[in-house]
Amino acid sequence: MSKSSSKQFSLYDSGLVLSSVEQLPTASASVAFTVDSAKVFREDVDIVPVTLSNGIQYMPWGGDNLLPYHVLNLIEKDETLSTCQIFAIEDRMADEYLSPELLEHLRHQLCTAPAEITGAETKVLKQVRSEIINMLNGFPPNREHLFSIVNFIRQHEDEFPLWHASDTAKLFTPPIFENKKRAAGYWF
Repeated sequence: MSKSSSKQFSLYDSGLVLSSVEQLPTASASVAFTVDSAKVFREDVDIVPVTLSNGIQYMPWGGDNLLPYHVLNLIEKDETLSTCQIFAIEDRMADEYLSPELLEHLRHQLCTAPAEITGAETKVLKQVRSEIINMLNGFPPNREHLFSIVNFIRQHEDEFPLWHASDTAKLFTPPIFENKKRAAGYWF
């Protein structure tokens, strides 16, 4: 609106979200609002490039160079975001190691019939939980640990039939090459 207009429009009284695109009341126009990040993160210092001894410059992550950690702390404090993070880790583990079918079965057992969880399932659940906690704490997936969980599942086919029938199990089933005793060839 121009300064000469007799109507004054206050953003703060309008109920507009100040980090979005909004339709302006009493006007046929939209406007984009952005929030000054210094107000959101309450930076007390100007963020300027830091020059290293070899002349290379970099931009710090916030005034104290710890912005990613501050953001992670905010995410972890938010129950919804933390839960989403856990589901994302579980889904990744299911796709790459446990199989979506087995994970769904274990979730169902934990929620509806915890008394019916077998000893082998309990062992797998404890190992999976410890891996999830490590990943939530920022550590990369421990592939050796995850492979040991898969090997345990592979050795207990009768306890984990869902895994053995899954596409994920095929990732861990090597092709078997057999020689025919009558076939000619060189053997080393």
